Amino acid sequence: MAALGGRQAIANSLGKHLTGILAWFLWRLVYLGIMPGIGRKLRVATDWTVALFFSRDYSQLNHGTTDRTTDAESTESRIAKRD
Repeated sequence: MAALGGRQAIANSLGKHLTGILAWFLWRLVYLGIMPGIGRKLRVATDWTVALFFSRDYSQLNHGTTDRTTDAESTESRIAKRD
């Protein structure tokens, strides 16, 4: 079994060769089966279900220049003030 991304996978199971979304769904079932803990399984299954209905939420942070000094610069200025 191998997940290929984009809801595509390949699988050879019980002498059958599966491809596409059916193999992808089978891979998800196997993955949930080997995952430890019922709480974790429910959390992952819920995340996967939500991802089926909603697209990813992309956000961009604008990292401009700031007037803040780095910790090293701040430490150096405190040492210089003591002298």
